Amino acid sequence: MFFTDMKLHPIFPLLVASVLTFSCGSDFSLEKNTTYKGKLVFADGNKHVTLILSVNGKARLGGLYPNSAQGTWEKAPTGLGYEKDGVKATFDGMKSNEGYRIVFMLQPSDDGLILADIRGRLLKDKPSTLQSLKLKENKPLLKRID
Repeated sequence: MFFTDMKLHPIFPLLVASVLTFSCGSDFSLEKNTTYKGKLVFADGNKHVTLILSVNGKARLGGLYPNSAQGTWEKAPTGLGYEKDGVKATFDGMKSNEGYRIVFMLQPSDDGLILADIRGRLLKDKPSTLQSLKLKENKPLLKRID
């Protein structure tokens, strides 16, 4: 046979493993407006948040600050590869007369969305970079409730 005489290059298994890693993933899709709820545990206390994603790309976040924040969501790479396997939700809001931006990086799971990273920054005259916010309990689940 043709394949019995064929010799494989020593890095062939590594190449196959990397192709499988970067090409496999769970694709996020949203067929209707969906609500997610979960608890974020910060060093200074717990926040019970509600995240609503609409099919038109709009989003609303409640519970993190006194007022709900409006924003948008889009498919985005949240895993190891470049595949848009998760969700990036961006919110702008006000707290104590200061504007802020919060970004949730979310990975799909069977029960909802896992918060892979939360980033924030104040909106001032000078642009600044988003900083990851520390949670005491990493990767909390925002459970789908409808």
